[in-house]
Amino acid sequence: MTSWTCDKCTYVHSDAEAQFLCCAICSAPKLAEAEAPAAAPPPPTPATRPARENGAVPPRPRPQPVLRPPPAKRHRAAARKSSVYLIPSEAAHAALKERFPRARKALAALKWGGLLHATMLRFDDIDGAHRDLERIANDASAAGVRALNGRAFRLPAQCWDNRGGVAALARPGDMGAVLEAMLDTLRNALPTMRRGAFRVHRLRDIHITLPGYSDKAVLIGAVDAWDLALVETSSAKDLRVVRRWHLVCVPEPPEPPRPSAEELRAARLARLT
Repeated sequence: MTSWTCDKCTYVHSDAEAQFLCCAICSAPKLAEAEAPAAAPPPPTPATRPARENGAVPPRPRPQPVLRPPPAKRHRAAARKSSVYLIPSEAAHAALKERFPRARKALAALKWGGLLHATMLRFDDIDGAHRDLERIANDASAAGVRALNGRAFRLPAQCWDNRGGVAALARPGDMGAVLEAMLDTLRNALPTMRRGAFRVHRLRDIHITLPGYSDKAVLIGAVDAWDLALVETSSAKDLRVVRRWHLVCVPEPPEPPRPSAEELRAARLARLT
């Protein structure tokens, strides 16, 4: 049987007195059970475990991560791009370096391999679009040559405005009609391709980027021969010229001399005999 001892008078309560809640001698309350620490709960048994731990309820599935497509900008950067540029001819570009030695450093620092250019068209390549672009650029060059009508293609210094690191084509003069003819050909032909993203520049948007050199108008005005070029670029800023078309008027072959009356008479007699 259990027993308890009074904390005040140390009287031991046993047998039937063990059930008293206060001391039988000094009436002090029984403190031993009140101050005793609570007994630890028994370990869980399979019957008292939660149903989830027993396998009755399946665990809640974790949310799956949302798979998002890559940004469009990253997709475009990985794609191959093509452009149609207005560039100096190879001989004219070499002549610029010889005539303007202070411009060599600025030309070498240009992106796309140091090529001085004005962008006419940007196009994102998709599966064999080069063949179509080459045909369209060839048609644009032919339209420009027809618009020249025997004149030389020149963009003198007074055509350009210096705007910081950019030379803008502000006053194209009579060459504006030639440039518009080429831009219209590009603009009207490209929608028929039905693939790729393209942007044809407007005449007022044409410019040449040349930071680090102040006399841009004089330098560009000294170019005496221009080409329309189809180029291929990549995200690594490298450039490859696929094909060039010279913007020059090819003189028509002279007409053969007309035979004289005597020559016509002699030829007629020769056929009768």
